[in-house]
Amino acid sequence: MHDPEQGDWVSFAERDHRRRAVDNQRRIAASADQVHRAMPAVHGRMPEGWHAVARQHISGALHTLDVEPAPAGVDAIAYLIPPTSGCRGWQVRVHDRTRRIDFPL
Repeated sequence: MHDPEQGDWVSFAERDHRRRAVDNQRRIAASADQVHRAMPAVHGRMPEGWHAVARQHISGALHTLDVEPAPAGVDAIAYLIPPTSGCRGWQVRVHDRTRRIDFPL
């Protein structure tokens, strides 16, 4: 089958693989853009001593906005994951570092 984006002939499987890779790169770029645009709003809502950091924990993964508490007190971190694949809003995962439990909200 002809792949018009690459201009060459490939198998159906290769074409599907290429399309999934392009879609994944688009989602990663969209997550980075959304995270960086959300930073000012999130920083304005942080309790004193807390901070938010934009991260891509693993190369090729979606970007997240990590909310970290002040050094004393809560030993947990929240990961805000932007909507990139049809979900309506941001997803939130909380990792309780004391109990080593990670769960979605």
